[in-house]
Formats: sequence, C-alpha cells, structure tokens
Amino acid sequence: MVIVYIIMCLAGVFFIMDSNDRDRFSEARDDLTDCILEQDDFREIPLIVLANKQDLPGAASCEDIAEALGLYEIKNRYVYV
Repeated sequence: MVIVYIIMCLAGVFFIMDSNDRDRFSEARDDLTDCILEQDDFREIPLIVLANKQDLPGAASCEDIAEALGLYEIKNRYVYV
C-alpha cells in the first residue's frame, strides 16, 4: 500500500512518490486518481508531483513518472513533476 500524504497550500496539491520503486507506480497512479484527481475539492488546484529518491541509481526520470501516472492525459489543471 502506498502511503499518500496530501498537503494543501494556497498554490497547489503536492503528491509525493518514490521514483525508485517502479513496481508500485501503478498503485501510485491509482492513489493519485482516487485521492486527488477525482475529488471535487481539488479540481482547479494545480498538482505538483514530487519524485523522491531521484539521487538513487535506477530512479525513474520525470518523463517516466509523468507517463506512469498518466499526467499527460490531465487537461483540466496545471501539472508539474
């Protein structure tokens, strides 16, 4: 189970994930969708994805993470990785 921390501020919603744990990317995508993207309270708030552990060998690139999370499919908000 992916632990999801949602921190709301005036600027956006932060989704923090482990960029070195590729086996759980699909679970992270499900959590992102269920906990943030499908919630009415977050509809117009920008989304910032923080890819933790980028310094480790084998960590996914920002492009890989955006693809795995389906971020390129999001049209109704600003998304940053």
